[in-house]
Amino acid sequence: MKTFQAHLDILPEAQRELWNKLSPCGALGFVLYGGTAIALHLGHRVSNDFDFFSRLPLSEAMEKKMLESMPFLKMAELLQNELDTRTYRTTEGVKLSFFGGIAFGRIGEPLLTHDGILQVASLKDLLAMKAAVIMKRVEAKDYRDIAAILRSGTSLSEGLSGACAIYGDRFPVIESLRTMTYFQGGDLDQLSENDKKTLIEHTKSFKLDDVKQVKILSHDLSEPGSATAC
Repeated sequence: MKTFQAHLDILPEAQRELWNKLSPCGALGFVLYGGTAIALHLGHRVSNDFDFFSRLPLSEAMEKKMLESMPFLKMAELLQNELDTRTYRTTEGVKLSFFGGIAFGRIGEPLLTHDGILQVASLKDLLAMKAAVIMKRVEAKDYRDIAAILRSGTSLSEGLSGACAIYGDRFPVIESLRTMTYFQGGDLDQLSENDKKTLIEHTKSFKLDDVKQVKILSHDLSEPGSATAC
């Protein structure tokens, strides 16, 4: 499994202190997604939460394994307890969300942080997900994340082609493109001019022919054979 140099400096102190205790996640089948995953790749902003995804259902047996291997969760406040979803807030104020039964698969290979603590989704998968997220909520951090991924070299073609593979051929590519450059509502007034410029330039040069057929590499989000031991 490939590794990458994670930007651990973007983690607030409470998250950084919790970091090593998260090592069982990989063996349990969890991969880090969301803004913190992108920030660990690129180091472009501070991110406060951990969002873990797994194809495995979040059953009682899985929850028992989680609590046994990460005992700090026993002392955490359970904020959400629903089917295939558990959200905790630790005594230090760190929010962790675990989502099971995620069956949409992945188009890239997850990477292992350089210290072997977590499996983190690929930038292609993260861009595909953000392309969908911005149509459901209006938050500057999502636009900031997309702009940072595009500047890093992952293309809009990869992200939108991946979104079509993950979410199906009916994924609204045009709507996603329009949303990327509609800077109204929410806290989008906080978006930097540089981020706006990046988004406008990439969407303007994008053609629908740039959407390619992309295969789902695996419906298992993690790489079980490369997972760190509990």
